[in-house]
Parts: sequence; structure tokens; C-alpha cells
Amino acid sequence: MADLQKIVDDLSKLTVLEAADLAKMLEEKWRGAGSGSGSTMLFKDRERTRKEPLRRGEGLFEFYDSCASPGYDEFRAVVNGWLAQMPAGDRNGLITRIRYGGDREFGASLAELSLHAFILGSGCRASSHPEVPGSTKRPDYAATDQAGAPLAYVEVTTVNPPAAQEAEKNRENPVYNAIDAAKIPAGSALGYKLVRAGKNSPALGLLVANVERWARDNAEAAKTKEVSKTFTAGDWVVELDLYSGGSTVQGQYSSHCARKERLLAWTEGATEPACKRRSVAARNRPVEAAGREMAARARDQSLG
Repeated sequence: MADLQKIVDDLSKLTVLEAADLAKMLEEKWRGAGSGSGSTMLFKDRERTRKEPLRRGEGLFEFYDSCASPGYDEFRAVVNGWLAQMPAGDRNGLITRIRYGGDREFGASLAELSLHAFILGSGCRASSHPEVPGSTKRPDYAATDQAGAPLAYVEVTTVNPPAAQEAEKNRENPVYNAIDAAKIPAGSALGYKLVRAGKNSPALGLLVANVERWARDNAEAAKTKEVSKTFTAGDWVVELDLYSGGSTVQGQYSSHCARKERLLAWTEGATEPACKRRSVAARNRPVEAAGREMAARARDQSLG
């Protein structure tokens, strides 16, 4: 019988990119053998072509799993590598939570996963949900030395928005997406600000029609001056800015929005809404940078 502890020790010495390659090889081998042993990978190795940024209301896992912009392949490889370093039971549980648990579980599970990788990278072993002498609590991990003696017990805590705030955001997403899909004149863009959130989802057909009519009537004026209007839909109130200018619209609405503080940073948690049809590169830049940084750290680790 194989020495499982030795295998665990050897796996813990792999870099994240080596672990990702190993996970891919095992996935292919088990799939070819028709084994029911389950997946070792969160993100499958497949062709991706999507370049669009995250949509309002879209799940984070679905976005990270589909995006083909620079930096995302590196991010997926690092996460798969972290998962490959975990015991099978813990790994499968995290994969399920990340895929199907919604955005809260996505963030919390990634926090637990990165902590596990940090413990191993620090030269320790990581034991999941250990028993703590004198306590009935079982924290996420025990960091132990190579002999198994505990060095520290670690519990991952994440801060989530209040349930009422999250519910309001979910109600707002259809409003934002309906306006974002409005047919406005070519070379134009919209700035969006939520003034008041309603308690119920409004009827959106009339709102979109009014926005489209207003944009058509004011596209020419918006080339030389600021054009704004407040719209109501049921008990919802939103304020829109119209920016127009053909090939120069990008520079025009960027400066206006910067002054009005309405540009939405792509990062999760930003509360100010976005300018419509801002470039995909601008929205994705923070994630691309993060992916490059994670890949650089992984390469440095492998060289070390």
C-alpha cells in the first residue's frame, strides 16, 4: 500500500503551478479511466473567448470561469494549484461551495483556500477543522510542524454586507441592466446614479422607452454641454447623464464622470455605478493586474 503521508508531504512541496499541472494530469487520467473519483479542478481546461466585463447580477464564479481576458488564465491556474494541495474531501467541499454557493461562498472559500496555501508555503502542515484541547470549537485549520505538533489554530472570517443591502442590490440589478441595454445613438454613453431604491421591482419597459427617447432628443446637445435627467419608475429614482461626441466620447465622458465621481471601479464592493459602455480593458484592468501578480509570485516560488 502506498505511503499516503509521504505523498501528502511531497505534494505540499510543489509550487502552485506544479500543483495545477498535476491536477490537470490526474483529471485527464481519471477521466480516461472512467473513474468516479471526482474532479480535482475548479476551473476546467477549455477554450474561452469571452472579453466582456462582469455584468450586474452575474455570479462571480461564472464570470471567472468564462473570462478570456489577460490575467484570468493565470488566476485560474493558481486557484487550481491551491486546490490540488488540499486533501480530497476538503477540496471537493470547497469546489462545491465556490461553484454553487453564490458570491458570498465564492469569496469565503477563496479566503480559506489561500490561507491553506499560505500555511503550506510557510513550511508547515495544514490540518482542517482540528480538535482544540479544552474547547468544543473546531477552527478552519491547525498549522503544525512536520512532526504534527500544533503551532497555531486559524479561523477565517469574512465581512459580508448586511442582508438588506444585498437584497437591495439584487433588486437594482434588473434596473441597471435594462438601462444598460437601452438603444441610444451611436457614439453616446450613459452615466448612471441610483438616487433612491424602491421596495419592489419596477416595470422597466416604459423606463427604457423614456431613456431611449431622451437620449435621441439630446445626443447633439450632449456633444457640447452636460445633459442630465432624473427618471422615476415606480418608487425607484435614478439620475442619468448623457455623453456624446463620436470618436471623442471616451475622453469626454471619462472626464465628466471623474468630476462627478460616477465611474465604477470594477472591483466588487464599489457602490457608485458605472458609465455605460466603458471600455472592457478599463473594467478588467484590476483583475488582469492581480492575475499577473499571482503568476509572478508563483514563478518566483518555483525558481526559489
